[in-house]
Amino acid sequence: TINGQEWPSVNASLDYVQLLGLFPAYDSQLFSPILLAQRSGILLENRYLIHYAEVVTNSNDNGLSILDHTCQKVTQMTITGIVGPAYSSEVRFIAPYTSRIGLPLISYSATNPDLSDTSMYSSFYRLAPSDSNLALAIIKLFELYKWHTSIY
Repeated sequence: TINGQEWPSVNASLDYVQLLGLFPAYDSQLFSPILLAQRSGILLENRYLIHYAEVVTNSNDNGLSILDHTCQKVTQMTITGIVGPAYSSEVRFIAPYTSRIGLPLISYSATNPDLSDTSMYSSFYRLAPSDSNLALAIIKLFELYKWHTSIY
């Protein structure tokens, strides 16, 4: 259970859990934590994690092409969860779909605070803090250390 929601059931006939990774070309090696889990023998419901990594996003893609690609993979394969996409703009296209079918969507870098709306994005989880929380932390650091300027 994650945040009160059940993780989708794993096909009992399979010895593995298959995750779909949606990464931009420059981040395609981010699936290494799954490889580390495999090497370390970490299991989910007594099954190995198998990561089906996809490099599906680039600067020319729009959210609909990524949604289309995701729908195709989910219908063709036994996907238990999705890691990615990297950009908040892409999450906005995919998250309503994954919420509707009850598939967890975990983004490692989407920061738009609008994505925190759990009524709209019920199966979306983020690893990075939202832009709002990050800005609040920066303000607190400036106040704590009495900083007045910064260099970007």
